[in-house]
Amino acid sequence: MTARGPHTVPLSLEVFIGRGGADPGKVRAALSATKLNSALGPVTFRSYAGDQNQNSVVGVTPQVQNGRFVTVGPASAATGKVIIPRK
Repeated sequence: MTARGPHTVPLSLEVFIGRGGADPGKVRAALSATKLNSALGPVTFRSYAGDQNQNSVVGVTPQVQNGRFVTVGPASAATGKVIIPRK
C-alpha cells in the first residue's frame, strides 16, 4: 500500500495519529478502514483486478494545449487528444 502526492500527509495523519501509531498490524488495519475524501476523489484501499490493497483513485495525464491543461488520459477521463509536437 502506498500513497503519493496530495494523499500522503492526510493518510499519514489519519493512520499514525488517529488510529494507533506505527505498529505494522495497526497500520494495515487503519489503511484498510480508511475512507478519505480528497481533491482527486475518494481514497480507499481494496483488492481489485488481481491486486491487493490498492487505491482506486484514477490518475490522469494532463497536457498543456494552447496554454490550458487538457486531460489526455486515460481514455475514460480524457477531455482531448494527445498532440505530438512537430519538429
